[in-house]
Amino acid sequence: MQDGTNTNAGKQVVSALNSIPFGNIIGGPLAACVHAQAEAAQTTMDFIRGFTMTDSSLDIEGTEPITVTFSFIMGGVPTLMTVPLMTIVLSHTCALIMLTSLSRPT
Repeated sequence: MQDGTNTNAGKQVVSALNSIPFGNIIGGPLAACVHAQAEAAQTTMDFIRGFTMTDSSLDIEGTEPITVTFSFIMGGVPTLMTVPLMTIVLSHTCALIMLTSLSRPT
């Protein structure tokens, strides 16, 4: 009769494990992480667009990049170079973020 008791106990354990909502326990926090990451990415894109883009009726999307024009002499010839502001700002911003995260005490 011990075999019957062990089988019954095993069924109770399996039943108890099956009643645990693993999908909610694991899925809920995972979904929250994915949602938080999506919000962070959207916030970053909104910042980049707000800081480096301007309204334009010439572009299909209604915005165009803010540009910066540099003038310099190259090989004795006066030269103008126009570059999007985001190419200047983002590289320094990324470097600053990396330095900031490296300098934080853990």
